[in-house]
Amino acid sequence: MLCSLPCLVGCGGSVAGPGGGGSGSMRATIDSQSWVADANAVQVSADAKAPGVLGVIGTHTTSASDYLTVQLALGYLTGPKTYPLDVNAGTNAGGSATVLDQQGSGVGIWATDLSGDRGSVTVTSMADGRFAGTFQFTAPPQLGSSVANTRTITNGSFDLPLPAAFQAPAADDYGSSLTATINGQPWNGATVTGLGDTSTGALSFGGTTTGYLLNFTTSTPVQAGMTYDQTAMQVTASNLGASGMNWGGGGNVVSVAVPSLTAKRIIGTFSGTLAGLPSSLPPLSITGGAFDVRIDPTP
Repeated sequence: MLCSLPCLVGCGGSVAGPGGGGSGSMRATIDSQSWVADANAVQVSADAKAPGVLGVIGTHTTSASDYLTVQLALGYLTGPKTYPLDVNAGTNAGGSATVLDQQGSGVGIWATDLSGDRGSVTVTSMADGRFAGTFQFTAPPQLGSSVANTRTITNGSFDLPLPAAFQAPAADDYGSSLTATINGQPWNGATVTGLGDTSTGALSFGGTTTGYLLNFTTSTPVQAGMTYDQTAMQVTASNLGASGMNWGGGGNVVSVAVPSLTAKRIIGTFSGTLAGLPSSLPPLSITGGAFDVRIDPTP
């Protein structure tokens, strides 16, 4: 689903230049400066084959070689609510944001990464043929860009026609989520996936950010309405920013509650203390964990 997003940011990170033919409004404050997209350069796109997906782009053009574009690539939109703007729109509800600033021959590209804490978009309306909302985010420079600063976008808003091609996702296909407090810091899984067979209770699921990977694997079949310890549900973690920092060895103390297990989803809560690997590594404390994950059949 990720590469089928009808946004104008490709999977390889390319960004479209100024466009036209749009209808609606889009504005924001970018690094304390007011930015308003040109009336004929605001577009929103959808694909009937990709339910819940919308791409938004707005451009303000000063000259043929000077323009600034803001883009939102969103997935699993089910209606008015707040969605993160720093997640994988192919797995999670929400998506990403990009800023393109061309000044003559110089081009800067900034994009929210998969850190899970860069910003959000609040959809206020998806009724009466309109798609409206607000947004805010911080965007570090995209890999390969010549710029080094981070851009801060506040007071963002849009009011656009909702494309006729837009289709809401199925009731049981609203994206996945995995959140927790890790060593006292909030953590929001930016890419969350699951595989297995919910009918037998044998499955695995997990989430990653630019910081941590957190993974769950059943050791025994699980079922709804039960709570499991580390002998039934193995929980492991890795620090993706530091080689050799892993957790989940002998000595784990884990509690995973599974109130709901349906044909396609597992929903629950968890907490625990994960032993370090190697044992000299301090344990990892996890509190307030929650998951709501779509389980796809194992290939």
